[in-house]
Amino acid sequence: VALHTVDLAFGPDTVIITALDYIPFCCHQSLADMTREELVQVAHFLNVKLPAALSIIIDEQRPADLIRSEIEVLV
Repeated sequence: VALHTVDLAFGPDTVIITALDYIPFCCHQSLADMTREELVQVAHFLNVKLPAALSIIIDEQRPADLIRSEIEVLV
């Protein structure tokens, strides 16, 4: 499984491919039903693989809906 991201910061034709060992959730509904702790686990899993510029902010002050939104943007 891979994430395909266009990164205009590196130029108009730059594409970043991030390979994942497995999918950390099954579908949108799965994300919608997750607790904040589960979303943080998914975000952490993705952050390990993502370039730093694309990492998801998961500090303690970050609300679950913003973490979920950032995950959804990536996938």
